[in-house]
Amino acid sequence: MTSSILWFLAQLKPNGFERACVNLERQEFQIFMPVREMLIRRGRSSHKSKQPLFPGYIFVGTERENPNWSSINSTLGISRLVSFGKNEPPPIPEQLINGLMARCDEDFSLLPPDNLKIGDQVRAVSGPFVEYVATIETISNETRLGILFDVLGQKKRAVIQVSDIEKIEK
Repeated sequence: MTSSILWFLAQLKPNGFERACVNLERQEFQIFMPVREMLIRRGRSSHKSKQPLFPGYIFVGTERENPNWSSINSTLGISRLVSFGKNEPPPIPEQLINGLMARCDEDFSLLPPDNLKIGDQVRAVSGPFVEYVATIETISNETRLGILFDVLGQKKRAVIQVSDIEKIEK
């Protein structure tokens, strides 16, 4: 009989990610924190950095039927397990975790969506057009898109890396 992994959401203490990972793995829990590459601007300079998809939270997985909640809650780097009321924390739906994992590479970096098509609305998450909403006008290959966006009432065209955008779901 195979046991499936139950995933729970834990809130991290400020700057507690590294410490939480070490201590959770020591207790034989699995961890999952999807990240995405973003453009970080400081003054006139900017650089790309991997940032958590859900800042301040980490998914904790266990194969145990009755996990010891107090051991997770008392782990260094963890603030608390997310729960509702005084009930024990609910497991995260398996479809959600599997879907997130399918969109990530082996380093938990979020891969660009593979279901992009002309006419889709996208938001730039890094690069020179960060936070702009645009429409896909052309798809030249797997890594580059032609987009059309509105700047001060005028339509402008640009070419952008697929990894620099996220699809806006309607």
